[in-house]
Amino acid sequence: MEEIFQICDRVTVLRDGEYVGEVEIDETDEDELIKMMVGRKIEDRFPEIINNRSDKILEVKGLTVPDKVIDLSFAAYKGEVLGIAGLMGSGRTELAKSLYGLFNIEEGEIYFKGNRVNITSPKQAIEMGIYYLSEDRKGEGLVLDLSVQENISLSVLHELLQAGFINENQEAKLADEYIDKLSIKTPHAKQLVKNLSGGNQQKVVISKLLTTEPEVVILDEPTRGIDVGAKAEIYDLINWLVEEGVAVILISSELPEILNLSHRVLVMNDRRIAGELDRKETNQEKIMKLATGGI
Repeated sequence: MEEIFQICDRVTVLRDGEYVGEVEIDETDEDELIKMMVGRKIEDRFPEIINNRSDKILEVKGLTVPDKVIDLSFAAYKGEVLGIAGLMGSGRTELAKSLYGLFNIEEGEIYFKGNRVNITSPKQAIEMGIYYLSEDRKGEGLVLDLSVQENISLSVLHELLQAGFINENQEAKLADEYIDKLSIKTPHAKQLVKNLSGGNQQKVVISKLLTTEPEVVILDEPTRGIDVGAKAEIYDLINWLVEEGVAVILISSELPEILNLSHRVLVMNDRRIAGELDRKETNQEKIMKLATGGI
C-alpha cells in the first residue's frame, strides 16, 4: 500500500475479478482504497466478535520446555478467542508448538476436556481435536508442488482410502466443498498451490485444518503476508469458528488483531506469561508494558 502512494499517480481497484473504480492518488487515502478493496470501511474491517464462551476445553498447568517456555498456566474455552501477544522471541510460537506435540515437555500438565493428556506428536494432537496453523505456511503449512486438491485432503487421507488407494472422486468433492466455502480463487482444484496468491494459499491451509473438524484451533500469524481483502475474510472465518463453539488461540504481532478479535489476551515476555487481560480492560499500552517487562 505504501508503494502505491509513493510511486503511482492513479490507481485502479479490482475486487473479485471485477472493476470497482479508479482514483487519482492525490485525491484519495489509504482508508478509501481499503474500503474499495474489501467493500467496507476500514473501521468495519474487524467483525463484531461473537461471545459464545462455554465449557473449558484446554488447560495448561506449569508447562515448561527447556529453552522454549517456562511455567505456563492458562485455560482455553469453547467459543472464545484467546489472544497471545508478545514481542518476537517471547515464546508465543513455542507455546503453540508445545501444545501440538512438537517439543518434549519437561514439566507441567496439559488437560483436554478435563482429562490429563501427553501430546507427543501432531498426529496425536489432530486426532484429539487440536490443530496448529503454522506462521510459515510455505515451509510448514503447504506442499507447494502439490495441487490445491491434494493439499486440502492431506490431513484426512486416511478417510479417503479405498482398497489401499485414495478415492480421487471423494478427494475432489472435498476440495470443491472447501474451495466454495472459503472462496478460494483458483482456476480449478488441480492447480498447483504454489501458483496461488498468498491469501488464497492461506485459505488452502485453513481448509486443510477445517477438514479435521477441530475443537481447538491455534492460529499463528494467520494474516501474515496477505492483502487486506483476504485478511477481512480470515477475520470472518475466526468469528465463524467461535460461533461453532471452537476454542481459538490467536497468536499475532498485529496488536489491532489481538485487540479486536480476542476475548482475553495473554501477554508473553521472556518465555513466560507476563499477564492476562480481559477484552474490556485491554489496550495497546497495557499489552506493550507487559510485553517489555514494564520498560
